[in-house]
Amino acid sequence: MTLRTIHLVFILCAIVMADMLGAWAIYYHADAPYYLWLGIVTLLAGLGLCAYAIFFTRKMDLVGVG
Repeated sequence: MTLRTIHLVFILCAIVMADMLGAWAIYYHADAPYYLWLGIVTLLAGLGLCAYAIFFTRKMDLVGVG
C-alpha cells in the first residue's frame, strides 16, 4: 500500500465522519441551537476535504506518483 493510497483512505474516512457528524447535528438541532451551526460547519468541512482530495489526487498525478 503506497503512501498516496493511505493518504486518500484517511481523507475519505475524514469526509465520511464529517458528513455523518454534520447530518447528526442537523437532525438533533431542536435540542440546542448550536447543533445547527455545528452541522453546517462540519458539512462545509466535509466539502473542503472533498476539494482537498481532488487537489491531492491531481497533484500526485502531475508529479507521477501512484
